[in-house]
Amino acid sequence: MNPLKISADLEARTGIGRAVQLLLAVLSATSLLLALHVFLHQDRDRITFLPPQIERGFWVEADRVSRDYLDQMALFVLQLAYNVTPSSVDFQNAALLKYTAPEAHGALEKAGRLAAERVKRDQVATLFSPRSVLHDKSDELRLAVQGELTTYVTDKASPPRALTVLVAFRYDGGRTVVTTLKETSQDDPFGQVVDR
Repeated sequence: MNPLKISADLEARTGIGRAVQLLLAVLSATSLLLALHVFLHQDRDRITFLPPQIERGFWVEADRVSRDYLDQMALFVLQLAYNVTPSSVDFQNAALLKYTAPEAHGALEKAGRLAAERVKRDQVATLFSPRSVLHDKSDELRLAVQGELTTYVTDKASPPRALTVLVAFRYDGGRTVVTTLKETSQDDPFGQVVDR
């Protein structure tokens, strides 16, 4: 098997010159290498980007997100859920449901609807002021945000009450969704959940 003789025979039969034959061989080899790379090599892409309100950067990988990202997402979700007025509560509930996991959608929709009815009926506004964010050591996608909830009736503020909210997320390769949003105990934020 002489490669030069095979090349000359191929050129005589098809009219494809040696330069084109060499080019086809190189292209075939690189295509095979690229296909092997795609199927065998598992890349971990880390994307670094900034939130709409630039406070600090964070990273997102194929199956993980940074703590800073979760902190900012939790504060954003709590802003939608707890910083409400009679005129904004419906819009904020609808915005919150866009960030909700399908399995939690029904429960959060019902809780939001009940809260909206109460806010409108009583003509109150609420303001949640976060003080600290705690991370669950057993599940990196669960956090507890501690702070104070102030309720305003007309222009009178009630005394702030301490509030701890458990927020759990699920990250599915590019989308972070809320799976749990519940008030919890300040003493054991990742343990027992308190009913509102």
